[in-house]
Amino acid sequence: MGFIYVCGAAFLVNTQTIKKTKDFADIYQNGISAANRLLVVYIKPLDKFDFAGNKLGVSVNKKVGKAVKRNRIKRIIKESYKLFECHLKFGYSIIVVARAEAGKIDKDYSFSLINKALYNLFARHKIVCPLYIYKGPSLNTASPEF
Repeated sequence: MGFIYVCGAAFLVNTQTIKKTKDFADIYQNGISAANRLLVVYIKPLDKFDFAGNKLGVSVNKKVGKAVKRNRIKRIIKESYKLFECHLKFGYSIIVVARAEAGKIDKDYSFSLINKALYNLFARHKIVCPLYIYKGPSLNTASPEF
């Protein structure tokens, strides 16, 4: 949950999770996809707007690594999404799929790389609010941002 600020007023943004297999299958078949070397994002507009927010599903294949690595990637994707949540347009079902390359990146850089990859895909889908400009952490190791 996060807040979105419109004209000085705060609105609560609530993201629900996608858990059912048939919901995943529907978004895979009828949604629009965009991909980069780390992630694939499928997006489909919600049929009805019952709530102010989006629905998020995260899928990590066994090719990424063992359970510990897969769960770490899932946590990083969810945390990255939470950072962008209040800057996204709402009314979408979003599925983020981690590719095998996501498991091969260095542990120190994984958050910043996945964060940038996720923003890149959201921008390609044009669901980032136009006033938001991403200023994520740099990849400079001497920087205290990590």
